[in-house]
Parts: sequence; structure tokens; C-alpha cells
Amino acid sequence: ASRIYVLWQLTSDSRPLAVGSFDVRAGTAGPVMVGPLTVPYDVTLAFAVSLEHGRAIPAAPSRIAAMGQTS
Repeated sequence: ASRIYVLWQLTSDSRPLAVGSFDVRAGTAGPVMVGPLTVPYDVTLAFAVSLEHGRAIPAAPSRIAAMGQTS
């Protein structure tokens, strides 16, 4: 209840941009909808997920939990 996951779009100019936040609850499955991309996909190098304290999206990720490059 006191933490959220945040999806980040990592761009070609090295800025992490928050796409949105989500929760993961035990016993649930399925896609997670978080919001539209902040900038076009073609300038995206990777996506990352961070687990943040509190319920607000910070200006930058505190600690990346997972990251994947785009292709």
C-alpha cells in the first residue's frame, strides 16, 4: 500500500520519462495499462520499471528493478 511500480521510457537523450504507475497484487494476472508514451517510440532506447516508496511518481527512478532494450 505504500509503494508503486513505475514504468519509465528511456530516451536517446538519456532522460527517464515516467509513462505511468501500477500495482501488482497477489493472485492477479493480465496486462497492465499505464498510459501513453511521453515521446515517440523511435527515440526510445529502453523501458524500465522501478519500485518506488510512496504513492506518487518521482521525477526520476530511485532504483531500476528491471530494464529491457527496444528493437
